[in-house]
Amino acid sequence: MMKNYVKLVAMTPLAGQVNPLKNLGTLLNTIVYKNQESYEFMLWLIGFTDGEGTFSVEINKKDDMKSGFQVQISYIITQHGRDLDLLKKIKLYFNDSGEIKLNRGKNGGNIYQYRLRNIEIIQNIIIPLFSNYQLKTLKKLDFEDFKKVAELMEKKEHLTLEGIEKIRKIKEGMNRGRK
Repeated sequence: MMKNYVKLVAMTPLAGQVNPLKNLGTLLNTIVYKNQESYEFMLWLIGFTDGEGTFSVEINKKDDMKSGFQVQISYIITQHGRDLDLLKKIKLYFNDSGEIKLNRGKNGGNIYQYRLRNIEIIQNIIIPLFSNYQLKTLKKLDFEDFKKVAELMEKKEHLTLEGIEKIRKIKEGMNRGRK
């Protein structure tokens, strides 16, 4: 499905830009008239993310990094194995980026997880998408924190100990840490 976005962007005045997807937020209304199915899926995905998605920030010790830590941000959707085809459709929507893995879970169940870590797609598609079409639950606050971390990463602050500490404080208040 995401490939439809690329084709449609090529038909717009912004097509001559090096990375026209960076302006996806301004193109969403153009896309709606060109490909109603993609637009409807996008709206469904926003609501589905509100219920089933996670915006994740991971800080891992990594000795070969300048700061000694690696920061990764991820957009995640978890589903039972019976809905594996749905995760594949979501992956396809994001230009076949990301990965789907079996995650047995606490009870050893048939649970799969779609995880998108591609920073370019996160910065150029995920963030504009959820900024322009806001979530309705408290997950909106997790997204805002996720976006702050992405901005720090874009400024390369995740490569310093001071930046790692800023990210750690943001992460502590996200998802299950939110009070």
